[in-house]
Amino acid sequence: MLTAERFNLDTHPFFQILHALFREDGSDDELIRSRKALQWLLNNGTTVLSVFTAEERDVMNTIKEYHSVYAEPPTRAAFEIFIKTHEKHKPILEVLAAYDKEADNLPTIEHTEMSVHLDMRIKDQEAARFKFFAQQALLICDGAMAEPMKKGERVMSGPRDAVNFIIEKSNKEIFASPSGIDGGYIEDLADDMDRHYAMAELAASNNSLYIKTGLDVIDKTRFGFRRGEFVGVLGFAGARKSGMLRSISYHIASQGFSVLHIPLESEVFEETAFYASIHSKSKEFPPNGIGKTGIYNGNLAPDDKRLYEEQVKPSFEALLGNNLRIMQFKTNPSWEMLRSLILTQHSMKPIDFVVVDYLSMVSTPNSRNPINDINDIIQEVKVMTLANQWVFATPVQGNRNGYKDATNADGKWDKTGVGNYSMFEKSLDLLLYVFSNDDLSAINKVKMGSCKDRRGPDIPLSILGVDPYSLGFLNDALQPAESKKESGHDMLIPDFDFV
Repeated sequence: MLTAERFNLDTHPFFQILHALFREDGSDDELIRSRKALQWLLNNGTTVLSVFTAEERDVMNTIKEYHSVYAEPPTRAAFEIFIKTHEKHKPILEVLAAYDKEADNLPTIEHTEMSVHLDMRIKDQEAARFKFFAQQALLICDGAMAEPMKKGERVMSGPRDAVNFIIEKSNKEIFASPSGIDGGYIEDLADDMDRHYAMAELAASNNSLYIKTGLDVIDKTRFGFRRGEFVGVLGFAGARKSGMLRSISYHIASQGFSVLHIPLESEVFEETAFYASIHSKSKEFPPNGIGKTGIYNGNLAPDDKRLYEEQVKPSFEALLGNNLRIMQFKTNPSWEMLRSLILTQHSMKPIDFVVVDYLSMVSTPNSRNPINDINDIIQEVKVMTLANQWVFATPVQGNRNGYKDATNADGKWDKTGVGNYSMFEKSLDLLLYVFSNDDLSAINKVKMGSCKDRRGPDIPLSILGVDPYSLGFLNDALQPAESKKESGHDMLIPDFDFV
């Protein structure tokens, strides 16, 4: 594992954080400010220590030690006296001497500003790490590596090995994984309540706190999906789980939100054909629209082909062109590959809604316990979703006993029906379900509801019509959602296309 001291990093972010931790005088205001700064250090200690040099880490650990002894942040002078009681104090004094040269030019900042400077150091270190590994990747690409990276492994050579090397390093050693802690004493948190309320109020006023799904039963019961939620759709095989998420994705993207759809069991063109078929069911086109199968298999009837080429495709591209991304791996990806793709896409254009179909299909090569590994991945998705404030959704396979129980309960699933991966039941904020059987299919109906909702009562069991031509929800089951922003296109309320 590479450490920060292997790189020539900008010291300004460290000095600014250190400056915030020192108490300038004994006034009440300064004592409160520096205590909040110290609480920030305690909350974010893991990330701070991972991106600072060994000498910088020694300084931060000594400040925490000072606090444990005196129960207050140090002044610069008091800190130096405290340091000299340590046997190995010379390296820390050298860091302080370098800090003193910069101190007069450093503003006194609040704890709320310290994360900005930590982010600066993280980006600096990530850039240095990337350049280092990129140089190694070039050597691999050119076949210039004389020895294997690890004992017992083959020597890496060629462009494929170079790309795999960069992917592996990007997930393990290039990118920092912030693991800070939010919170503190109520006297500190109370000061931030107005700021957080104002942010939530602004998000609510511009319709961005909750994202409408296009399903009336969800949007009227709980306003849609809230940012930061981890959502699952539970059901037995063939119950239209993937189709529900695809249809919700279409509706979210049509509002102007950014959607990333990663199918792990279908190809990009097939998914694009599904979305085009969904779009063709909107009110501006003939009632039956165009079936996905005809687009995918290239056997549209002449009239349908003309409709597709002249109206559906241009309108489809105009509405979703910059809002919906469909990304497919050529091989079954590991979690490291999937996470890297999501974060890279998010850095290019912030994501509002992520669909991975299915998350439980992620590869766990060489694993001794794949079930435990998938459960660990589920927990990491939860944390990543909260950190990035997108909505993350995935189908969840139900077990046979759960399906039997749902059948006996008139179609209502229980969260105990989750198959194999128990962490879904614990980590999901919202667990929707869909239920289908031969009788419902015969009359073109499905049942849906929720069996877990962290923010309120369950969505009631509902019967929704399915159009026999498109296998999608009937229009009368839907209500238009307010657009996030003006898109220059009338909002479409499509029949929901299920698979």
